[in-house]
Amino acid sequence: MQVFSQSSNKPHAYRFSETDNKLPFNPVEYAISTDGVNWVSCFDVPDLKNVYMYDAVLPDLTPAETYQVIGQQDGQTLMASRYDQRDIVTQFYAFGEDENDQSLGYQALERFLYARDEYWITFANHAGLKFKVKAKTFKPTYPNDKDFYVTVTFNNSAGVGQTLGTTQQINDFDSPIWALGQGIEMAGSVPQYTFNTDSFTVMNFGDIMIEPDIKQHPLVITIHANGRPSLINQTTGQTFTCNRQVSTGDELKLAGVNPFINGQQCGIDTNHGIISLQRGDNQFTLTGCTEATVSFDTPFYYV
Repeated sequence: MQVFSQSSNKPHAYRFSETDNKLPFNPVEYAISTDGVNWVSCFDVPDLKNVYMYDAVLPDLTPAETYQVIGQQDGQTLMASRYDQRDIVTQFYAFGEDENDQSLGYQALERFLYARDEYWITFANHAGLKFKVKAKTFKPTYPNDKDFYVTVTFNNSAGVGQTLGTTQQINDFDSPIWALGQGIEMAGSVPQYTFNTDSFTVMNFGDIMIEPDIKQHPLVITIHANGRPSLINQTTGQTFTCNRQVSTGDELKLAGVNPFINGQQCGIDTNHGIISLQRGDNQFTLTGCTEATVSFDTPFYYV
């Protein structure tokens, strides 16, 4: 997956003898995507030449808890906890040739970042993460008739970030979709998310439990096997069982909370079980089948 520009001459701060470069800072490269897969970097948009981001600040988390008074108990009881939406504040500076150029640069930035729908954005100074956002406000200031500053605020509706890549892309660990600071422990070998044994460990390296039912996280589990597979997460106590006979030529898939066999919904043939991934180690067993291959595909989530 290509996220950032492949240009060999990206904008950078003035270096000795660069008489035609008046940029006083190293700009923050950012890229946007409607699907989280195909990205457009700001450095690859000609109209954004000389319009540069110089800061992108991730705010503190916004916890949102629900409490309830129960009978005669003192205080209140925590019923639910989640992260609320938050604002990501970014700062831009633009160099213009004249007042018309100033106006064109501002319009180009608005055109690139404003959209009716949410989209994904990623920042080079927060490498490896993407955020679901919608541009919320533009606040420009004009120090002269050529240049401008602007503060752009994005609403991060999910309240958290997630990895650019998923567990099925973790073998490509040297690519820009992964980054240091994500807590991914290589320990001499790449973590595995495809297994052909009846007992294995799945790692959730993120800050947040992956919960397809409550949080609607897009965890996809695919099983090829002979028999009636029963997948048990011993760590969380959850079980997903397929009561229909399948073969290795069939594809049994649990996509979030929805089970499929060969692309057809098959909830009636299951126990309607859900599988989540706790933070850290998740100990799994697979029973009721032979010649099994199981794969897990999910991003990780970070605060």
